[in-house]
Amino acid sequence: MNMATNTQSLIGRRQLQRDNHRMVFVLAVIVALITAVSLMVPAISMTRGELTCGLEEHSHSASCYEQVLVCGLEEGEVVGESDDGEAIVHEHSADCYERQLVCDIPEHQHSDGCYAAPEPESKGDKAADENAKAADKPAASDKNDASGKNTASKDKPKNEAAADSESEAEPAYPAQSFVETLKNKDDAIVFVASVEAPEGALPEGSTMELKSVKDKEAKAAVDAAISYDEKLAGTMKAKQVIGVDVAFKDADGKKAEPEKPVTVKFTTLEVRDIDEPVLVHALDEDKALEDGKLDDNGDPKEAEIVDDVDVVNQNEEDTTEETKDTLKFETEDPGDYTIAELEPVEGDEDATEDSDEPEADETEAEASAQSFYGELRDDDGNITLTVDVEAPESALPEGAKMVVTPVVEQEVLDAAIEQAASETPIEQKKAEAIAADITFYDADGNEIEPQAE
Repeated sequence: MNMATNTQSLIGRRQLQRDNHRMVFVLAVIVALITAVSLMVPAISMTRGELTCGLEEHSHSASCYEQVLVCGLEEGEVVGESDDGEAIVHEHSADCYERQLVCDIPEHQHSDGCYAAPEPESKGDKAADENAKAADKPAASDKNDASGKNTASKDKPKNEAAADSESEAEPAYPAQSFVETLKNKDDAIVFVASVEAPEGALPEGSTMELKSVKDKEAKAAVDAAISYDEKLAGTMKAKQVIGVDVAFKDADGKKAEPEKPVTVKFTTLEVRDIDEPVLVHALDEDKALEDGKLDDNGDPKEAEIVDDVDVVNQNEEDTTEETKDTLKFETEDPGDYTIAELEPVEGDEDATEDSDEPEADETEAEASAQSFYGELRDDDGNITLTVDVEAPESALPEGAKMVVTPVVEQEVLDAAIEQAASETPIEQKKAEAIAADITFYDADGNEIEPQAE
C-alpha cells in the first residue's frame, strides 16, 4: 500500500516537472519574440531615416465638412418688393447652404519620400579620411602648379564644399507679394487687398485668402473698439462699415502667421466718400491675452483701432487728395479688418466738443445764399418729384448738401392726404401722393437744420 502511494506521488511530481518545463519553454519563446521585435523597430527606423515631410497622416472624414451659408443674405433681409408693395424678405433654404471642407489639416499618408535617407557610415569615414589627407598636404599658400597658380581650392574637402553650397542656397522665407480682390454680383471688382511681405516674413510658396465679413459682424467689431477708446466711447458709433478677412497659408495649406511686419494696402472707392476713415482690427482672444491687450476688467479686448494708417492713392505717386482710395498700414496679425466711417451718437450734440482740433469760427462757415436741387425717380428712371430749395444768407453753412429720399411709410402718406382733403377728394389725392424726406448735411457729413426759412 505504501509502495503504491509512493509510486503515485513520484509520477505526480514528474508530471508537474514536465508541465513546468513546458511553461518555461513557452515563456522563453515569448521573450525571444518580444526582444526580436524591439530590436527590429530601431533597425527599420534607421533604414527609413528621419521623418522630414513635416506633416501628420490624415484622411478627411465627415467631421471635416460642414454646411456653410453661402447665399450672402441675412435671415429676414429685405430683397425686393412685391407687386402689391409689400416687402419681400429672404428666408434661408437648402439652396443657401453648401457643403464645404472646413478642416485645416491636409490629407496625407507617409511614403518613402517622407523620410530622409540615412547617410552611410562609410561616407562619413571617407570624408574624415579626406580631411586627414588634406591636413598632411602642404599649406595652400605654398602649393602652386607649374605655372605658378595656386591650386589649394582644388584640394578643398568635399564636405566643406557642400557646406559652402548650402550657405548659398535660397532663403526659406523670400520676399513675396500678394494681391486678392472681392467682386460684387455683377462681377465688378469692389475691393483690392495687396500685401508686400519682406524676406523672412512668410515661408516660400505661401498664399493669401481674402473674404468679405458680414456688416453685422464688422459693425460689432467697430463698436467694441470704440468702447475701449476714451475719446470715442459714448460719443461716436459706426455709420458705414466694410469688413474683410485676410489669411495666409503655407505651401502645405496650413495657417501661416507673418514672422515680421508686412505692408498691407486696402483699396476701395468707398474710402473717397469718408472724410476720416477708421481701421479696426478684430482681435483673437488667445492672442489678445498673450499680448496683454485687456480691458479695464482684465478681459481680452475684442477689437482695436489701428493707429498708424495712411490714406493714399492706390498709385502712391499720385498725391491728388480727392482720389485717395487706399488705406496703407503694417501688421503682423492677419484676420478681420474693418474700414469704418463714424458718426456722433444720436442726442449727443456735444460729441465733438472734446476734440483736440480748435473750434471753427461760425462766421467763417456762413455763406451767402445757396441753391439746392434734388429729384426722385421711379423704377423706370422717370422723374416723379423735383425739389428746389433757395437758402438765404446765413441759413446753411458753406459746402452744405441736400439729400432727397422717398418716404414709403403709410402714416406719412395718410397725413399728407388728410391735410389736402379740403381741396381735393381723398381718393384722387391718394393716387397722386408722393412723400419725400429732405435732409441737409454740412461739409463734414453731419445732419443740420436751416437757421432761417
